[in-house]
Amino acid sequence: MRTLNLAGHYKRRVEIDLCPSCLLLWFDDNESVRLAAPGVMDLMPEIHSAISRYQPVALNSTLHCPLCQRPLRSVYNVSRFGRTRQFQCPVGHGYIQTFWLYLAEKGLIRPLRWADLQQLSQTGTHLFCVACGANLDGKPHKTCPYCDSAVGVLDPARLASAIDTQQAAEPLTLEPQALQSHCPECGGTIDLSQHASCPHCTTVLHSDKATLVTDVHAALEDQVRQNYESQSAKVSAAKFDQLDHLSWRPSTETTYSTRTLSNRRKIDKLQAQLFVAKYLLMAFGLIFVFFVIKNRIEDHGAESPNLAKDTPPTASTISINTTKPEPAPSPVLSGKLPPVKKEVASYILEEKPTLAEMFSFPSLKCAADSDQRSAVRIRQITILPNSNKTSDIRTAYQLLAKVRGQLVDGARFNQVKQQLDTAIQMSEINDGHFYSKGTLPVVVEKVAFCIPARTISPIFRSGSDFTFLEVLALR
Repeated sequence: MRTLNLAGHYKRRVEIDLCPSCLLLWFDDNESVRLAAPGVMDLMPEIHSAISRYQPVALNSTLHCPLCQRPLRSVYNVSRFGRTRQFQCPVGHGYIQTFWLYLAEKGLIRPLRWADLQQLSQTGTHLFCVACGANLDGKPHKTCPYCDSAVGVLDPARLASAIDTQQAAEPLTLEPQALQSHCPECGGTIDLSQHASCPHCTTVLHSDKATLVTDVHAALEDQVRQNYESQSAKVSAAKFDQLDHLSWRPSTETTYSTRTLSNRRKIDKLQAQLFVAKYLLMAFGLIFVFFVIKNRIEDHGAESPNLAKDTPPTASTISINTTKPEPAPSPVLSGKLPPVKKEVASYILEEKPTLAEMFSFPSLKCAADSDQRSAVRIRQITILPNSNKTSDIRTAYQLLAKVRGQLVDGARFNQVKQQLDTAIQMSEINDGHFYSKGTLPVVVEKVAFCIPARTISPIFRSGSDFTFLEVLALR
């Protein structure tokens, strides 16, 4: 590490640490933001010199704080030029950045824009991916759509604006350059704005594009240093123009400043009124929604007079008939089920059930012998909604409820299915096998090992499907 003593704000000095062999910068706490424009200018030649004399060095996968030796963590901070990557000490001693990550933080690297493509098309130039050769003229890309290699632009004007924040120098006329880099050691594609080392060979990233840094330095150096030593009249006038909320101006601008102050006060008053009106509208909206929900709850309670007194006021009331059915004569050996009257799980269901009702699991009252069951044979009817839209979900649910009602009345499934739309994905599972605990889906098993035999369950949700089942036999 080598220590650099650079110019800071308010004529103070800031010391930062630089490792030219590893192309790394170490900033204690907030040293980076304390650097003034001449300090950043002095850092640019050091960065270019180190990059031009760089010898390949592999970067450790885990960097450590030089003060406490704790492992540094990778973080992304947001600047005016976007997200920038740093390796930060967990206790706040400082952070490490590579030279290219620091230059990306200062705005040298930016994404491709429509204006860049239009400028290239006007000059008859085409942009191709350096990794796979794909044409990138169609639209701005952050990465190549074919090989996923990073695509960007080197913009010296943005770097100049980040250094010369007071705009003491004339606007930079250097043209942006398309950037798509690969590792000089292994040839793999790299992203100078996000990677600290090559993701393929772990070599510290470097590029021959660093000559732009010296061009920016040469264009800004004289005017930036003069403004730092003695603020120029141009910068002073610009600062006065930014103080529109103050009434003081030189005598030649008295009329202009008074008018500006009056307009500013009118704008502030209007903004305050809009702020109050915004929150009043939000409050009235919440009150309106509250009363709408309250009225709907009351109307729903008034439309359900047939519910039992001891039934809780829910949208769907489910009760299970737990009377023990008469034993069937050896259904397993014969393979055919005798014509035993089915016990039906009765329920009250709205014609247009809500999503909460359709997705809620029914509260079942299990049979007395449910704990003693070791295996069950079931018949399961399943329907899959055509999409995740509320209308399709409700259609599938009501259709399955219709099938359930007809099966309860003694209809056969094949007869019912012929009456339905063939586009509906509905199936019947009745393979004659006995399923023991742990072999069925959790929700299906919960119902199958609970309801009495020869009983049709309520409709419930299993994964993305609606289903109900009937226990044909049990052990």
